[in-house]
Amino acid sequence: MEAPRLSRMTAVLARGPDRPNGDIGRGLEIELCLGARGQVEASSAGDAPWRVRRFWPDRGDWHGELVAVDGGWGIRGTRGDDEPVWELHGGIMRPGEYVTLVGPDGAELLFRIVNVETVS
Repeated sequence: MEAPRLSRMTAVLARGPDRPNGDIGRGLEIELCLGARGQVEASSAGDAPWRVRRFWPDRGDWHGELVAVDGGWGIRGTRGDDEPVWELHGGIMRPGEYVTLVGPDGAELLFRIVNVETVS
């Protein structure tokens, strides 16, 4: 059985409240440990946080981390523990699959995974 590997997943906006047709210039990069089938391996998290970068053309990059929340995953900024958590919904993390971010206000952003590469 293949050991989990630290990977970098890149996903672009497929649909959002103000972008019904998506926008390939808006996206996320998430570092996380994945198993052989592309599933998130929580047991491999270790002590170092899994980093997240949001890139939007009209804003500076936003940096955060992937955090465990209620049996799933969320994204939170790195400025403090009081930053809101956006829930991350998705199963298999491989190109062609989709993940959804749900904001504290219930707004949903759908992202299409376009690349997954091994970091280490």
